[in-house]
Amino acid sequence: MGSDDPIHYKNEKPLMTMQLDTFFIDKYEVSNQQFNQCIQAKQCNTPIKQANPDHPVQNINWQDAQSYCKYVGGSLPSEAQWEYAARGNLSMTFPWGNSLIDPESKTLITDNLQVIQSEASLISVTTTSKPNTDSIFGVSHLAGNISEWTLDNALLDQKMMLAPRKFSKKELKKRRSKNYLSQEKSIYKIVKGASYLTAFPLFQRSSYRAFYPMEKSSKEVGFRCATPLQ
Repeated sequence: MGSDDPIHYKNEKPLMTMQLDTFFIDKYEVSNQQFNQCIQAKQCNTPIKQANPDHPVQNINWQDAQSYCKYVGGSLPSEAQWEYAARGNLSMTFPWGNSLIDPESKTLITDNLQVIQSEASLISVTTTSKPNTDSIFGVSHLAGNISEWTLDNALLDQKMMLAPRKFSKKELKKRRSKNYLSQEKSIYKIVKGASYLTAFPLFQRSSYRAFYPMEKSSKEVGFRCATPLQ
């Protein structure tokens, strides 16, 4: 988890080995249709403004995202769970591998991004990008389509920039941690994955991190859920 690559942001450091309890994570982002079921059950409050039932739900704040996940018997994934789902046991840079270039077509690999000289919009949660950008576990759109809430609190520095994760001296010495979850006091939450409005393909890397106020919502941020192995 994380990155020590000098060209990556400091907030992605340090590179750590994570031990996680077994969990399930949604293959797809939560759709408008799924979220509407939570509204009808009166367990979620934010009304849906996007018409396409198969598109990932947008403009949902952190609490409503967590409420939905509880409604279906889970929670938002921790940042560590999300990143493992994206990187796999081989700890790949991107969900599909370590390169941004498709070896067959020699073209740039993007998971529905608004790259230079192109426009992108949300696509249905079950639509597969070409070439296939699913992770080794078969999880879709972890690199694009829409960014996603996680459980972790985001730590900011004095310049209101995202700070690196905090670990104990013992963890840092061994470069190992178990079931990491940032619970430091904060009104901000970690958001993972690039969105369809991202213009920088390198932001598709699984170690990339961003933050957003938990009470706010954005057309660029949606979510998926995780559940523990029973």
